[in-house]
Amino acid sequence: MVRRSLKGETELKKNKFLNSAVRAPGMLKSHYSPNGKVYLSGDPMPGDGLIALSTIETPAGVERLASPKNYNEYAQQLYEALRLADDKHIENIFIVPPKGFGIAEAINDRLKKCSFNTSKLDLSH
Repeated sequence: MVRRSLKGETELKKNKFLNSAVRAPGMLKSHYSPNGKVYLSGDPMPGDGLIALSTIETPAGVERLASPKNYNEYAQQLYEALRLADDKHIENIFIVPPKGFGIAEAINDRLKKCSFNTSKLDLSH
């Protein structure tokens, strides 16, 4: 009897979620987006934030938000760096997207989602 009860309960919950169009936050078109504008190209100015691999030099006066050594670290540090930008009230965040396949593609998907709002994605800066 307990087995049937649990099975029925599980099936009810399962069916409830199968009818939902979005099954996980990562499947949304937009995800965590910082308060500042996100730039996926361009040159940061003093006071702007920068997220890029550690091999990329930080310009004078630019606030380095993350310096991951590889793409695994990049994926791990991305949202923490975006939150840091919010904590520091940084208005412009420049992100140098990784190149390649695999985890680089996943990171770029995250970058597109955090900059989904076109008012926050401005490549003219």
